[in-house]
Amino acid sequence: MPMIRRLYQKYWRDSVFKPFDDPECTDQFILQFLYKKGRVTEVGHALRNKCIEQYYQTPKQYLRILGVRSIIEGTFGVDKRVGAVKD
Repeated sequence: MPMIRRLYQKYWRDSVFKPFDDPECTDQFILQFLYKKGRVTEVGHALRNKCIEQYYQTPKQYLRILGVRSIIEGTFGVDKRVGAVKD
């Protein structure tokens, strides 16, 4: 996340800005801060890169979770089409 940290550093004059050595300055805080500042694309890239990193570390585990998630979402779609739930 070096690119995200460099981007965050550009907002050092902002009143909400926290230095990197502050315990409250977590990756999640930085991403939320940048998202609120309108840097949606960069935040999206960072989140995507984290998912890809997780896949490279444990591909079987990642694909298992992804498969379960696809099945669950597919089941909800069928329930909405067949069941009494209206959009």
